Amino acid sequence: MSAVKSSAEEIRHPFVTRGGHPHTAESGEHGRGGPNVVHDWTVRIHFKKYELGQSFAVLIFLGEVPDDASQWRTCPSFVGAHAAFVSSGAADRAPVAVERLPSLEVIVVQTTLTQEPGSVFPIAGKPQYHRHITYGRPGGARHAQA
Repeated sequence: MSAVKSSAEEIRHPFVTRGGHPHTAESGEHGRGGPNVVHDWTVRIHFKKYELGQSFAVLIFLGEVPDDASQWRTCPSFVGAHAAFVSSGAADRAPVAVERLPSLEVIVVQTTLTQEPGSVFPIAGKPQYHRHITYGRPGGARHAQA
């Protein structure tokens, strides 16, 4: 069951990866000094900030989500959060149904970073949107393809 918690109101999403770790790396060929390539995995989180009328946070999980909300931020499958600060008033911290935030859309994005030997910073490639990972899930991508 997906839920939103107010004020530290959290929407939990049991999004399961179909790839590797958030950062997966490939080293250049041994002895040839080729570039290092890193695949950076992030999520694009979009919603209407004032839709709930109070502050909240969207939590992202990679795997199973505990039923006990007190374990959400400390469980091994929790990978990050995005907060929306809407008002300074006190908010109810009880979970609410994800359907109360119908504008929510979470999309997985992969960007290839290439670092040439001797360079200080990597060069980012074109982001690849993997809508199919969250499509069909509450708060997931609205379309399977771009």
